[in-house]
Amino acid sequence: STLFNIENFVLNQKNIKIFTDFIKETHLDKLLTFLVILVVSSSIAFFIVDESANSFIDGLWYVIVTLSTVGYGDIVPTTTNGRIIGFVLIIIGILSFSILTGAISSIYTKRIEEQNKN
Repeated sequence: STLFNIENFVLNQKNIKIFTDFIKETHLDKLLTFLVILVVSSSIAFFIVDESANSFIDGLWYVIVTLSTVGYGDIVPTTTNGRIIGFVLIIIGILSFSILTGAISSIYTKRIEEQNKN
């Protein structure tokens, strides 16, 4: 039982290292930091400028749903400023997913090339 736990620990450490190496190689830490700041600031801004958000949580929900390009439609901007925020979030959401997809593809391509060389 102790050996099993040690193996799990070693495997988890290996997975953590792979993940942190991936984040460092792709510079996704910068993207994630930007997105966190964007989500918080946009949620506050949307709550302030649009009547459809009754609370900060409503603003947060709208921002996350819009950034993820899901767009449930339960909270819809009713002001011009709210729509501008939504428009910017849609564009940033599409770009963020594109960057993430490109980073993942780049890592896999790099590893396949390295394996083919050996």
